[in-house]
Formats: sequence, structure tokens, C-alpha cells
Amino acid sequence: MQHSHIETSTARQLGANWDFYFCEVDENAALISVDLNIAEFAPNARLPYVVYISLKINNKSAKGFPAPSELGLLCRVEDHLLERVGNQNTALFCGRVTTNGCRDLIFFAQNPAHTIALLEAGMRQFPQYQFEAGWKEDPDWDMYFNFLFPNENELNAIFNQRVVAQLRKSGAPLTEKRHLVHTAFFYNETDRDRFILRAIDDFFRVESVSRDDSKTTNRWVVRIGRPDYVDIARINSLTSELLETARACNGVYDGWK
Repeated sequence: MQHSHIETSTARQLGANWDFYFCEVDENAALISVDLNIAEFAPNARLPYVVYISLKINNKSAKGFPAPSELGLLCRVEDHLLERVGNQNTALFCGRVTTNGCRDLIFFAQNPAHTIALLEAGMRQFPQYQFEAGWKEDPDWDMYFNFLFPNENELNAIFNQRVVAQLRKSGAPLTEKRHLVHTAFFYNETDRDRFILRAIDDFFRVESVSRDDSKTTNRWVVRIGRPDYVDIARINSLTSELLETARACNGVYDGWK
């Protein structure tokens, strides 16, 4: 799957785990890129302010994303800004939002006025861009957890995207059905069996059922299998249905292989 408006900046903090997903923001198509690993240590009391800088895209598509001809320059702008801010070690870049003709870079900072000053100074090298910067208090990192971080369905799509990319890289044919095994977890036997019955109704085969007594929740592990296509549209649709089925049975869908 190729996206002409997807790009990767080279300036990234060590140990980051960046990925992207599509959604809507204020009824406009949006592309959000986020460092998923930040969730492991956030919120950080040392960085209680959210800071943003919003660049106006000069050459945008009908959906409000940058045209391919502008992506290289936007990457250079981002790399330059992240280098300036990162060298100070007083702010953390956590996400990028592209929507409605704007590109927003979002940080959590120790001193918001200082971070904004660095960003504004960095933009002097790019006078072709209109921009605005601002900040607000956010000690709970609500901007990260409730806006940037993907929800369950969006995380599912990210996982699918990664697996399909690995299959494509390995040379696996994606135009043919392949036997897929899906995993789900359940707290008790009643919920487990409800899920199994619904899976059988959808022509899945039960591959295995096991119990992990080391867990206090979701100790029942169910694996079901069926031949299916793995192009991104169909695997997203299939796994979204399984996610909803597991949720309806008080369980957790945990992906496929």
C-alpha cells in the first residue's frame, strides 16, 4: 500500500515507535502520526505543557493533505525544528497532525515559552510558510491519550498495515487466500464459548483453546482460523468484525498471523 503523502522525518527520539493512521478531525480527513511508545511512560510530570506549531500547507490536495511536490520541503522544516527543540532536552515531540490544509507538530514541554521561541526562530529559515504557535497546560497529557493516540479500531488498522507490509516484503502473494489464525482472550468460559459459537457460525475453525492460569484476567486463549484475503481493505474489514465480536463477548481480540 502506497501513500504519496506519507513521509518520514529523520529527526526522531531514540527508542521511538512511530506509526500513522487516518481518521477525521472536525469532519475533515486527517492523518495522525504518533509515537506509540510514549504511552509506556506518560504522563511525564516534568513536561506538563502541550505546545504546538501549525504550518499552513502551500500546495494542498482536495482532501487537505500536502501535494507530493511539497513533502520534501515539509520534511526539511520538521527536521530543522526537531533538531532545534531536541537539542535543548526540554521538550518531547509526540505527534503530527495533517488536516484541512495544515500540518501541526505537537510537543510536551517543560517551559512552553522557551519551546515556542525555539520553534519560531527555526521558522525564520522558511519564510514561505505561514504558521502559528501556542501552548496550554496539560499535566494529564490529555492531548496525547485522547487525541493523538489511536483508539482500538485504529490500533487494529495499524497492526494490519504492519503485518501486510511484512508479508509483501517477504514476497508472499497477497492476491490469493491464505489460512489466517486469529487470537482472542476471555475472562471466563461462558464468554469464551459465546465467541466460539459466533466464530463457527462465520465458518471459522477452532484451532486451539487454552488457559493461562498465570493471568488474573483474560486467562482463556482462543485461536480460530479460516482462509481469507489479506489485502488491506479486506483484512481491515474482517478484523474489525472480529474485534467487535470479541468485545460483545467481553473479550479482547489480539490480532492475526
